[in-house]
Amino acid sequence: MQLRWLGWALAAALGTGGCAHEPPASAFDLVRHPRRWDGEAVTVDLYALEIRHEDESYVYLPGEGWLRLDGQSEALARFAGLAGNEFRLTARVHGVVRRSGNNVALSVSRVEAAPLIEPIVVKSPVVFGRARRRHNGAYVQLEGVQYHAFEADSFAGMWLSYAVDATVRCKPVEIEKDEPGRSVRARMTGFVFTRGHHGHLGAYREQFVATEIVYLGDPDCDTN
Repeated sequence: MQLRWLGWALAAALGTGGCAHEPPASAFDLVRHPRRWDGEAVTVDLYALEIRHEDESYVYLPGEGWLRLDGQSEALARFAGLAGNEFRLTARVHGVVRRSGNNVALSVSRVEAAPLIEPIVVKSPVVFGRARRRHNGAYVQLEGVQYHAFEADSFAGMWLSYAVDATVRCKPVEIEKDEPGRSVRARMTGFVFTRGHHGHLGAYREQFVATEIVYLGDPDCDTN
């Protein structure tokens, strides 16, 4: 099976053909190695990224910090929507990398819809759990248990968040009524972030941002 290591930001192509380096594999690369692409035009795909709009826009890369996006704020806002209590951005962003000390910014020239991607199907949650620190930013599908309680919503032991356009099927009554203290089994597709601290008071080491949720266990509901 072909593995696709997909971060919240996946590089798709170069904005120009004269780059001295390979294009960044993800926005994580831009933050980790800002000198490598300083002054170069790049294109990155940003998926389900937490974004903050102030005088400037910032997107959060778990475990790495913030990437500043300069310019095209109105265009960026069109691709960002509210998911729970967070604004999340999914878009393809073209721009030039600018470095200032240890900080890095992307001077945005164009914003468009990000391409659709296929998830990695995880057949063994146990094996995935042992290795998920190496899956930071991956887009995966797996089955597990969602636990819903006061100030706690987790899936397979990870803090659970939702993409702006997340779809939900076969939702059980206890979840529909937002009843706390319930555990239900589900098959979820989404992005895994295994660095940093997440959830209430930063109590979780991993986060799962769901794009599709199918609750299991109802024989009258089509879960295929």
